[in-house]
Amino acid sequence: MKAVKILLTLAAALSATLYVSSPKTELDNTSFASIIASKKGSGVKFYGVEIKVSDISRAAEFYGETMGFGIKNQTSDEAWLETQNFPVKLTKAATANRIDFESETHAKIAFMANSLLLTIDQLRSKNVQFHPQSLSRNGIGIGITFEDPFGNRHSLVEVQVRDVPNFAEPRIYNTGFAMANMDLARDFYVDGLGFEVYSEDYLPDALPLKHADNSFAFMLHYNKDLLVRQSNEDQSQVSLIFSTPDLESSMGLLKSAGATLIAETQQFSTSGYYIRFVDPLGNESLLLQPK
Repeated sequence: MKAVKILLTLAAALSATLYVSSPKTELDNTSFASIIASKKGSGVKFYGVEIKVSDISRAAEFYGETMGFGIKNQTSDEAWLETQNFPVKLTKAATANRIDFESETHAKIAFMANSLLLTIDQLRSKNVQFHPQSLSRNGIGIGITFEDPFGNRHSLVEVQVRDVPNFAEPRIYNTGFAMANMDLARDFYVDGLGFEVYSEDYLPDALPLKHADNSFAFMLHYNKDLLVRQSNEDQSQVSLIFSTPDLESSMGLLKSAGATLIAETQQFSTSGYYIRFVDPLGNESLLLQPK
């Protein structure tokens, strides 16, 4: 029944878009193909995650020796984690300052554990700092917050809603944004950039998004206590990386969707050309045109 309602809603929306009620009303010269392309975000996809830190060597030691990830392509300014799902880049920040996770919108990574309590004990023995008050049940099982040496907060989760075969740790589960305005986030990432809703089963607490090919993208998490971040200082934080086949046209898409470009000039990295932008909720992200 729910699927039928969704199909009817979509059909009504499409009908309202294509139907012209008055003979005096005419469509402009924009083709239907370009309208559809713009709604799909002109190829904008989730690519990976950037973790900004003030010391690459120390970060490589934490995420490598402590957390257990392989480290590759390390320089004084960046390094990459060897992960099973999406790329994770360590980038040197200009300052050692950090965002206020208690009151500001932010991005975060969820790591996955076979046994939450066992993994907590293992990481605590390596001096990883956890937040015991954050231990709680969620839509998929149970989780807790921990942080790296630079104040970047992540979550560690154990999936309990379904059987999960035993896996090698460390493992990343997913990533996404935490913010206080789910409607605004949905408007920007779905209506603006062209991502699609994966499921509404976790509302009002969370909304998973997907790509047009039905592959999972990232999460939107609701937290009523978070404010729009006003500062975009180059500091310790987690940022999502999006990809596009055409950076120039996607820059225009970002601005029309309500994003603010930190700089109009494209920058070059070992991964390709990119720009940094801020979404309407204050989250800083990267848009990359891979080499």
